[in-house]
Formats: sequence, C-alpha cells, structure tokens
Amino acid sequence: MILKYGIVGSGNLATHLAKRMTECGYSIDFIHSRNEKLGRTLSKVCKSQYVAELPLANVDAFLLFVCTSDTSIQGLFKEYERKGYYLIHCSGMLPLLKSRKTLTGVFYPVQTFASKLAADWNKVTICVESKNIKLEKLLLKLAKKLSGKTMLLSSKKRAHLHLAAVFANNFVNANYTMAMNLLKSQNIPYSLLEGLILQTANNATKLKPIEVQTGPAKRHDMQTIKAHKLLLKGKLKERKVYDLMTAFLLNSKF
Repeated sequence: MILKYGIVGSGNLATHLAKRMTECGYSIDFIHSRNEKLGRTLSKVCKSQYVAELPLANVDAFLLFVCTSDTSIQGLFKEYERKGYYLIHCSGMLPLLKSRKTLTGVFYPVQTFASKLAADWNKVTICVESKNIKLEKLLLKLAKKLSGKTMLLSSKKRAHLHLAAVFANNFVNANYTMAMNLLKSQNIPYSLLEGLILQTANNATKLKPIEVQTGPAKRHDMQTIKAHKLLLKGKLKERKVYDLMTAFLLNSKF
C-alpha cells in the first residue's frame, strides 16, 4: 500500500508533528497553511513542499493531519472531505467527526508544545480514535513510531482527558505567571523557584498528588494563610485564586 502524509497548519502542533515525523523517517508530501510565511518555513524544515491550495489526493491512503484551532477544524473537514484524503484531526476536545465521503480519525498527542522548545516525544502519549479498523491500525502504527506510547480512547474519554490536561497544564502555568509577577514586584528572581517547580512535578508523577501535598492549607496553618492574604492586598485576581485553592485544600481529606 502506498501511504502519503500531509499536514494542514503551521502552528506549534503542526510544527512539532512535522519535525517528529521527519525525524522518524516519514516523508511529508506537503504543508498547507493559510499563513504562507510560516507554511513555507515549515515545509523547508521537513523537506516538503508548501501548497497554497489543497490538491486532490493522488493515492488511496493519503492521511491529512489537520492541526488547526478547534473552531476551524469542522469547517475544514467539510471543505476537504471531497478531495479524497483520510481526514485526521489532532484535537483533544473535539469528538471524532463523521463523514459519508471519506474516513476520519483522531491523533491526539497529550503534550503542550512551545515554539521555542523541543518536545521529548518519548514521553508523549498519543491517543487514537477511528471507526474504521484500517485507519485505526494506520494511526496506531504511526503513533508507535513517533512515541511508543499509544492508547485507543473514545471521544467522551478524550474530552475528560483534555479537561484534566487544562487543570494539570494551563491552570498550573497560569499559577507560575502569578508567582513570577509576585516575585517581580519585589525584585526577586523567578529562578529561585526552579528547583521547587521541578521537584513538585516529579513528585506528582511518582506518587498520587494528594500524597505529596504540602503547605499551610494542608496543615490548616491559619496564621500563615492570614499573613499571605495580607500580602495579597490590592491584588484582587491573585487573592481570588488564593482563596479558591486554599478552600479546596482545607476541605480535602489527606
């Protein structure tokens, strides 16, 4: 069977996926992006070609990975489904999209991708879904080559995984931003938290997070909590987050 691969998008996910596929010996037929500058740059990186208009698929098994925003994926699927591609989206939250004209699937890497930092794909789990056994096997085979960690996951379970990822990554990163701003206001270097941040993440992956919880709220140290709140005077957003998280911890069973 002749297999071909194309990528739609030129953002963080598209870039990391294209690079990883190239590193693993996969040849990407083209990059299609509405941002021509980024699309051409990415196509050079993965030794591919940039296409301004999506051509018709020229083989039976042409996997097209749509790595764009969730709000645009559904519309793009409708636009592309007549062109002969197997349409694959990489969203954690969107369900498996249906089509009467082609095969569809999901290829979701459980990872945060930053433009300036390399990703360790050996630690990335890729969740796969398709109603078609043939496409499911193709996606699983690719996933195992890229990361070695794969899982078949339904749309419903993947949505819950994505929600959990928001708590574990997006909200945690927002906390880092607040911590950085608090330190900056006192001319204290953020780098002083590096060891704490790394050890916290390591602890939470080695044991259950509730087993490694520390801090004044866990100890019900109300004197320290009161002192913290005084330091947050005038910082309404940070105080609101502090109150919510402290209340959650005070009411948790350790």
